[in-house]
Amino acid sequence: MPFKWKTIRYDCLQIPSVWGLALQLGELQKDLMGLGFRLESVTDRRNSGNSSTGSDEAEIYYTDSLRALHTLSRSNPITIAGLNLLKSKSFILVQPNSLIDSLSNLKGAVIGISYDSENRADLRRIEAVQRFNAIIEQAGLQPSNVHWVHLPLGTTTPTQRETLALLQGEVDAIIAFGSDAYDVERITGARVLEGEQQIVDSVSVAVQHTDRGMNIGRNTDTAWDSASDSDLAQSGLFAFALSTAWLQAYPEAAERILAHLQLAAAWAQKHQEDAFRYAAKAAGIPESRMETVYGLSFLNHLSLSLDQEHLDLLVKYKSNYLEQELLVSDFKLDDFVDRKLLASAQVLIAEGHVQVPLSNRVSSFTLEDVPVRYFEERTEARLIGSDEEALRIAHEFADEIRAGASDRDRYRRLPFDEIRKLAESGLLGIVVPKEYGGPGVSTATLAEVFKIISAADGAIGQIPQNHHFFVKVLELNGTVAQKRYFFAEVLKGAQFGNGLAERGSRNGKLMSTRVTRSGEGTWKVNGRKYYCTGSLFSPWIPVFADDDDGKRVAVFIPRQTEGLTLIDDWSGIGQRTTASGSVILGDIEVPDAYVVPHWKTFEAPQYFGAFAQIMHAAVDVGIAVAAMADASWFVREKSRPSIQSGVARASEEPYLIKRFGELGVRLQAAEALLEKAAAAIDTARHDLNEETVGQSSLLVASAKAVATDVVIEVTNALFEVAGTSSMDEKYNLDRHWRNGRIHTLHDPVRWKLHHVGNWYLNGVLPPNQAGL
Repeated sequence: MPFKWKTIRYDCLQIPSVWGLALQLGELQKDLMGLGFRLESVTDRRNSGNSSTGSDEAEIYYTDSLRALHTLSRSNPITIAGLNLLKSKSFILVQPNSLIDSLSNLKGAVIGISYDSENRADLRRIEAVQRFNAIIEQAGLQPSNVHWVHLPLGTTTPTQRETLALLQGEVDAIIAFGSDAYDVERITGARVLEGEQQIVDSVSVAVQHTDRGMNIGRNTDTAWDSASDSDLAQSGLFAFALSTAWLQAYPEAAERILAHLQLAAAWAQKHQEDAFRYAAKAAGIPESRMETVYGLSFLNHLSLSLDQEHLDLLVKYKSNYLEQELLVSDFKLDDFVDRKLLASAQVLIAEGHVQVPLSNRVSSFTLEDVPVRYFEERTEARLIGSDEEALRIAHEFADEIRAGASDRDRYRRLPFDEIRKLAESGLLGIVVPKEYGGPGVSTATLAEVFKIISAADGAIGQIPQNHHFFVKVLELNGTVAQKRYFFAEVLKGAQFGNGLAERGSRNGKLMSTRVTRSGEGTWKVNGRKYYCTGSLFSPWIPVFADDDDGKRVAVFIPRQTEGLTLIDDWSGIGQRTTASGSVILGDIEVPDAYVVPHWKTFEAPQYFGAFAQIMHAAVDVGIAVAAMADASWFVREKSRPSIQSGVARASEEPYLIKRFGELGVRLQAAEALLEKAAAAIDTARHDLNEETVGQSSLLVASAKAVATDVVIEVTNALFEVAGTSSMDEKYNLDRHWRNGRIHTLHDPVRWKLHHVGNWYLNGVLPPNQAGL
């Protein structure tokens, strides 16, 4: 079935809210994209001119209680899934040159207040007028002493309408709310009106307009800050609601959304400084103004609830709105409140089905693709001419990236610059056969290149594995025309990503991604791929798919193809910067020239599986080399000798020397077996038969098994020999263990040992398959 994105449209107020916070954290969008949903703001859509319909087109609402209840009173079916209270503040603003400097001088003034004129009253306006009248009475005035002007919004925002009213002299003062008040002050230079002690504290403050906003006199508290405790502060009840029809169609997605909102609210309690920053961005005001405009307590009220207190308040609001004829008709509130959704969301959280948000965890490339200029603005790759040159260039590249490896891992700083340099170095072209202009290096050289680079940075070392994998796919089964075209691209520096792995299948041999005939000379590709290492950095995304006959083919897809979506949702504990995220293939059309019959590889004896696996073994050995080097450095330079050793330096301790000898022997064995396995692949390449292919597979399986044991032992022993101080976060030495542990799980060794044992015990060669 063709993959189609499903759009979830949301219509949410631009105020600090749990919805806005969840959007800033990004786990919500990442999770929904993995389920095939994309979020779209109704407001953004209207502003871009792509929609002429009203807000009722949305599936998600975060809005004030009046709007939610008014929608229900018009028989528009929405379901209220949660409520929360948010304290907002109101401010009285006057023109910068106004003679009005206190509440008592408002007599005869014209005061404006904006309101939403969308076929309904605005309760906020009514309540603000009532509070204002009570306040000016305390200042010795009567409500009749001021003249109200109601400023309908129409198609403008409150900020725009209030700004125009002040600048055009339509009013002497305005009442503005929250971030709107800040924006009006910023644009017009308006002053916050100071009043009596009921509104401001006893400290008089000079407020002047500058090009940087408020210029505070001798105290950091201004009339803005004083208003935080005034009668102009109010608590509003807000509702998170869902289109009932959408909820019935996608209840699981709704539960996951609510789970993300509750997790975001809990996150805010533990990360208040970051939460203030995110909330300020969502509200469109500087972080320094958040406390002034909304107060500190708003973080305590972000979580959604449907407890009796909130429901009773909603019932009270509904009664008041009906009395004031603000609702079209009466209705039974219980019919439109779903208490089960929040409970189901809590179950998802408790069972760990939803990712807990962390600061700076979600990559910006989760929601948007890499800029096209990253692929276009490049120097053409150098052409490497020999195995010796390839090794020399690999050492030079490794020396260049080594110093930044720890920080890239620590901060998950994706290696865009480093991968560009890798492409420009010519190392991506070393497997291209000589008859197509490449050096056609030996497998032994290729494995050594992987080991060298992985010893400098294990994540960068892994990234080109799939690239060379697909170069080999082309070499073995591409047409002459395909080889000429794609090999020329590779030699210029083009990189292949990958779309190989899938989830949800009990049998790893089955593939849900399909490529089907769509016309003469064209195909359509649909599916989802995971663990797509390196794809984020690549202008080509080759994927495996099954054709109409169930045969496996490789489809080479240009990066900018319509329907291709990459999601940087890799969150493994190790190899953190491989960008091993997801690829979604939505009805992508490709020509015959981009489809290669990979299934033909296995119609005869083949060394392809061994070739693919040895690069992984080389990555593991490289990580072990790096851990051994760091262990040696730390013991020599940082560790203290045992008090029982009687030596001056830890590096002179006999037991430590012995342990390094054990580790060194194991590491040399892994390196030697890697070389022997690579040589066996080269033998099979030049003399292809069941025996040479079988032996190459057995030796690569052996090399991978030994490399797995060695990398885990060495990266763990690093701390054993270096001591407690080596575990200090500043050294980040645990990255070697994390990298080695997660990469060795790429293809577990248990079946490799089975096939090796079956050969030594029973003389049975392994099956002719992609990998053991």
